[in-house]
Parts: sequence; structure tokens; C-alpha cells
Amino acid sequence: MWSLSVIKFLFGVHSMCMNDKKTPSKIRGTLTRFWVGLLMGGVFGLFAPIIGVFLGLQVNTHLGTLFAAPLILVSLILDIPIGDFSLDLQILSLLLSVIIGAVLGAFTQCLLTKLTE
Repeated sequence: MWSLSVIKFLFGVHSMCMNDKKTPSKIRGTLTRFWVGLLMGGVFGLFAPIIGVFLGLQVNTHLGTLFAAPLILVSLILDIPIGDFSLDLQILSLLLSVIIGAVLGAFTQCLLTKLTE
């Protein structure tokens, strides 16, 4: 059920990026930029928790907390420390991170497209 709402939200972000006054080539360019932003955000979301843990330990705690936010969110909701996650919870938090990264990537790409028009 929640996957349907995620898909509706993504197409809502996509429709926000579109403008009725564009020519077909500009619409195609906007569609391409949207999906590229979605893909790049998803790839970032795949590696962000891993990078976040090391950045939090070595470089900056605030940046590490930001990158590892889905892990921390799942840990807070379920009241289980991150070190005690089972494989299922690790995969769930990684998928959550990919979804959040993809939505943020698509939203950022749409925002940049709107600003540069």
C-alpha cells in the first residue's frame, strides 16, 4: 500500500517539474533530467549510510548523522540499536535510504531546472 503512495508522490514531483508552455524537445529534456536526478539520488542513497557512519566517526558528527538519517530513523522507531539490526532491518533501512535519496535527487534536479529556466 505504501509503495503506491510513493509512486504517486514521485509522479507528483514529476508533474511539478513540468510546464505546459514547453515545446516537446524541452519536455523531453525535463523528463530526462528528472529521471537522471531520480537515478543519481538513488545511487547516492545506496552509499550514503555507509559513508555517513565513517564520516560521523572520523570527520564531522553532523554530516555523518545527516547521511545516516534513515538508519537512525529506523533505529529510533523500532527502539533497536543499529549494531543489533538483523539482515532484514539492514536491507529495509538501505531501501529507505535509496527511496529518500531518489526523491531528494529528483526534487533537487527539478528545482535546479526551474531556477535555470
